[in-house]
Amino acid sequence: MECFIRNFIYVYRSKKCITNHWREIFDPAAQIFLNSNVMYKDSNETDNYICNIPKPQLIDEELRDKLRSPRKYQNKVFERDGYKCRYCGIRLISQEFIKLFIKNLDSPIFQKGATNLSVHGIIINTWPVADHVFPWNMGGQTNLENLVSSCGSCNYGKDGYTCEQLGIEDPLLRKPILDKWDGLLSRINELKRV
Repeated sequence: MECFIRNFIYVYRSKKCITNHWREIFDPAAQIFLNSNVMYKDSNETDNYICNIPKPQLIDEELRDKLRSPRKYQNKVFERDGYKCRYCGIRLISQEFIKLFIKNLDSPIFQKGATNLSVHGIIINTWPVADHVFPWNMGGQTNLENLVSSCGSCNYGKDGYTCEQLGIEDPLLRKPILDKWDGLLSRINELKRV
C-alpha cells in the first residue's frame, strides 16, 4: 500500500528501518512539513520528518473549471468505486448512513464537527470524498473521468498535488475493486427504524 498521508503515525522497528524505507522521500532540508510522526517499536522515541515535494504550480482562476465542487457527481463516483478509497483501499461509509447514525447515537463524542479537531476519527477515516485526481487548482476538470472516491486522510494527504508529484500510482489507471460492500447503503432503512 502506498503511503502519503499527513498526520498519521508510522511505526518502525528502528531508526535504521525508517532511514532505509523513507530515504528518498523524506529530506530534513525541505520546505513542506507533512507533520508525520514516526514511532519506533519498543521505544518511546519519535521523530518528525519533512517531505521534499515542491509546491504545486497553480493556474489562474479564470482558466480553471467553473465547477469546483464535486457534489453534483459524488454519489455516482462513490457507487462506481464500490465505496472504497481508490488510493488506499479503505472501505468508506455513505454520508447518508453516517449522518443518520450520528443522529440516532446522539453522542457528544461521535460527531462530524465543523473543524478537524471536532470530527471523530472514525468519521475522518470512513467519510467518502470525491477527489480530483488531477487537481482542480492545476486545471483538472470536475467530472466523472477525473474524480475518484477518497477517504478523508488520503484526500488531505494528496492536497493539491498530482499523483506524479507524490510518486503514487494514478488510481484511474486501475479498475475499482468491487465486491458486496455498498457503504452501508443497504442498512439505512434498518437504521431509520431504530
